[in-house]
Amino acid sequence: MLFENPQHLQDKHLAGYASLVGLDMARYQFEMKDRVYLQRVQEHVQSGRRLGLRGTPAFYVNGVAADVSFGLQHLHEAIDRALASVS
Repeated sequence: MLFENPQHLQDKHLAGYASLVGLDMARYQFEMKDRVYLQRVQEHVQSGRRLGLRGTPAFYVNGVAADVSFGLQHLHEAIDRALASVS
């Protein structure tokens, strides 16, 4: 849902998505209010920046990031190159 709606990630939208997928809304509201996962998310963001990633999702083929920010063509090409090198 998040990847399908990247322009709609404000709190009101996230709560709606959480409800739609059947999350425990009392727990969801508590954890969002208390920012239970904020540190973990920040660590992941920093890790992605250190790796030079520009967004999510990120894909690696044989240890090399395939940039899919403008479509999956780069990923397909990376997979094709990897498969050709095995033959």
